[in-house]
Amino acid sequence: KSLFAMDVPGGDPRLKQGASTIPLERGVLVKISGRDSLLRKFEGRPYYHADMGKTTLSASGTVIDEQGEIVITSGTLILPFLYQGPELVLAKETLIEVLVTSENPELNPSDVALPNTAPSDNWHTAELLGIHCITEVENALGNLLQRTVGWGIGWNGVDLGKKKRDNNDNNNSKDTDDPSSSLMAWHSLRNIATVALLRLRHPPKRHLRPLKTISASNIRVGEPVTMIGSPYGLLSPLAFFNCLSTGVISNKVLSNRLCSLFLTDSRCLPGNEGGPAFDSEGFLVGILAPPLHNHSGSPVELNLIISIDVIMPFVHKQSFVLPPVKITQQLEVKPRAKGGITAAIKRAQKSLVTIEIGSNWGSGIIISSDGYIITNAHVIRPFLADDGTEGVLPTIRKGYHAQVKLNGKDASLAADIVFISTNAVDVALLKIWNFGDTKLVPISIEKTIPREGQESVVLGYPLFSPSAGLQATCTYGVISRVVKLKGEPYIYQTTAPVHGGNSGGMLLNAGGKLLGVVTCHIKQKSDETPIHLPRLNLSIPVTQLQPLFTFALHHDVKVLKELQCPAEAASLWRLGDVGTPSQSFFSDNNKPSKFKDFVNTLHEQPHNAILSPTPQQSPQQQQPSQQQQQPQQQQPQQQHQ
Repeated sequence: KSLFAMDVPGGDPRLKQGASTIPLERGVLVKISGRDSLLRKFEGRPYYHADMGKTTLSASGTVIDEQGEIVITSGTLILPFLYQGPELVLAKETLIEVLVTSENPELNPSDVALPNTAPSDNWHTAELLGIHCITEVENALGNLLQRTVGWGIGWNGVDLGKKKRDNNDNNNSKDTDDPSSSLMAWHSLRNIATVALLRLRHPPKRHLRPLKTISASNIRVGEPVTMIGSPYGLLSPLAFFNCLSTGVISNKVLSNRLCSLFLTDSRCLPGNEGGPAFDSEGFLVGILAPPLHNHSGSPVELNLIISIDVIMPFVHKQSFVLPPVKITQQLEVKPRAKGGITAAIKRAQKSLVTIEIGSNWGSGIIISSDGYIITNAHVIRPFLADDGTEGVLPTIRKGYHAQVKLNGKDASLAADIVFISTNAVDVALLKIWNFGDTKLVPISIEKTIPREGQESVVLGYPLFSPSAGLQATCTYGVISRVVKLKGEPYIYQTTAPVHGGNSGGMLLNAGGKLLGVVTCHIKQKSDETPIHLPRLNLSIPVTQLQPLFTFALHHDVKVLKELQCPAEAASLWRLGDVGTPSQSFFSDNNKPSKFKDFVNTLHEQPHNAILSPTPQQSPQQQQPSQQQQQPQQQQPQQQHQ
């Protein structure tokens, strides 16, 4: 029988590392229950159990000592059950229980079994030793979000608890079971940085492999990670206990030059918070935090890992009430194999840039050492002058200038718009001039057509303003489909998550060579909020962009005319029916169709991230952002005609 649920779509090659290196027994399920007469404690929770004036919540946890009695979990699980007085204490009649793995003598010593058919045997009561907000994580989040809007804590969805609370606000009864009103809600920005330390009162005797930790300074972007968690564990511990999910380190968030927080593209479902994250060799990287979500534009969730570096000082401060906490902590740099996907990403980053116009930004790729850069046309097109023409040397509206930031540089460089495609190939060519003695590194190109199922990496600057100071963000997936016409690839479909700001960024192979230019993801239209599908996205194959590379080398304008898009390809980019255009789902017939609704979903602003205007922006500055949707909405119809 399969002992653990595995999130391994399509035989994820990242699991070549093997689950055997991951200490699965370090993952636990934490459950807390207590009095809640006004049903407020589950506010904002995607799942919970509330009955007879009592609420029960759950999350994941991480066993961090050799004896198996000390557990770290997310503070957001505990906060609703605290009173604030001279010190924070649990409310009366609050019970914390921890579900641990049980050993089966028929298995190898390093194997662990799921809870048996009588899971009560594996539940153990626990006491709260301490709860702490990690300042470094709070500061890192503040730096990350200071110039963006619409971000919240937790998962997208209906706030059922808020609705219930509003219904009860009309009565004047006082809930003496609830924490002090001065305690912040669990989903506040501050409390995402909170961790809680628990101790099992009667820990079971079981085999625990030594726990090794790794410092954030030794973790590289693109490195694979494996998470252990119990999503929706309260609903069915037997079904959801200690599930695995794989991903990569997408980015590192710094505070005072210290990395306290990682971004990851791994799956993180409600209830995973507090679970451990391990690298490919079984070293503990950190614990999962509740995600960030943004609903001001395209709804997204961003999964976070709190570095073990900033958690351990809190653990050691509790040493006066703890037995000796024995942890093998890895502080020196681990021996690593040369090359690999992280080294490839590091090389490719040197060719990645940010492109800003007004309050909008996208990504771009250096293709020549003298300053030519390619990006998506939709990043530039909204800012063309009304009387300007697309094609060679288009005119930008007065008051707007294209600015380029090189990777790792704070200064912006002015860029000229050399060319914007006039057809369905969504590409533009820019040129920077005054880059001083900075050595520009052109991207290496992969001329071989990738095979379906091949590893792929998306590299760009999604979601957060360039002013946030993040390095390029990496997401991992596979080439899920190579769409061809007459034997030539015209679209690469990938599973690596793509978000606003990735437009014009890189689609790479595992060797760091350019396969294509990221262009758009798909969204499903609805009467209310559209459903965005970041793991269903499309890129332009680099083989279709050869005229741009030739122009950058020889400066012959004539070669740009070779950047053509057949009518079949234009229909393809609009998800139409190439074989029978008259019966395309984009035809003028009004016959209702659920599938028609779905395929008519190319993102109007595929990945041109829009920031809400700040108070310092004038109406003239805001106008391009408001108008940007219009060209993108009209363009597919013009192409179809």
